[in-house]
Amino acid sequence: MNNLQRQRVTRMKKLHSEIVATVRTTLNIAIELGGLLEEQKAETQHGGWTAWVENNLPFDIRTAQNYMAAFRRRGELKNETVSFLADAYRVRKEPKSVATARITG
Repeated sequence: MNNLQRQRVTRMKKLHSEIVATVRTTLNIAIELGGLLEEQKAETQHGGWTAWVENNLPFDIRTAQNYMAAFRRRGELKNETVSFLADAYRVRKEPKSVATARITG
């Protein structure tokens, strides 16, 4: 391997490490947000959750549900960072209707 190739490989490894770190950070933030949403939902009157989300947050109920699911699955998700990234790549390649079902399911 020549010097240029070694430099390229070194850069690729560094970028991969940055991606993995960013995914972990993002996942931790999503899990924390999901926990806060779970707490708020528990304090919200029955039947008022969707309205509360719509009136107070910059995202919709489906997004809230996804964050809450991340919180509930936090144990398994924290061990699946690379798989999580692979799932994201797979969703990108699927037809929109299938990808949407995977993300929101």
